[in-house]
Amino acid sequence: MGVRNEPESLSAFGRKIHYIYLKAGYNGSNNGKITFPYSRLKKHIGLSASGTISKASKELQREGFIERTNTGGLYGGCNKYRLTGKFDPLLMTI
Repeated sequence: MGVRNEPESLSAFGRKIHYIYLKAGYNGSNNGKITFPYSRLKKHIGLSASGTISKASKELQREGFIERTNTGGLYGGCNKYRLTGKFDPLLMTI
């Protein structure tokens, strides 16, 4: 089976967030409950602007890589996401 390529419109930063943080948070049974805390990403990546992370997250949603299943916020906890399996043969059965 061949490997599918991500669309050209998906930025390198968006791919890194998706594969390193979202997929690392997937344990095989928590799809739809994967958290995406901006504070942790800021710490590990060294970003100072939440807008950059938000933009990448919206890009991943627009391209169909992830779906937000819960909207967090100041008092609502973290956003939660589901990996769609798009362009990833290992996740196609989710």
